[in-house]
Amino acid sequence: FGTEEQLIVTVPTVTDVEPLSIRHTHELTITGTDLDLVTAVTFGGGAEVLKVDFVSHSETEIIVNVPATTIKGKLTLKQASPVTVQTEDELTIILPIG
Repeated sequence: FGTEEQLIVTVPTVTDVEPLSIRHTHELTITGTDLDLVTAVTFGGGAEVLKVDFVSHSETEIIVNVPATTIKGKLTLKQASPVTVQTEDELTIILPIG
């Protein structure tokens, strides 16, 4: 089927990730727009947290616990469409002293 109107695809945008240096299992806050479209967050090392496991989830903010297997890297936000969004900044994991 066809249409004369242009298809507009809305994708989430990330404006901030706090804190960028964090310990495993601590809460990470992702802020931006259209974050309610996010279905999962993938961390460095491949650990993925599904939206049902988010601490909090809204159009402008996601709060998620950092998985214990996370390594340094960018975050990838997944949505129902095959288009993913990757953060500009990398997350750094603070390792325990000992």
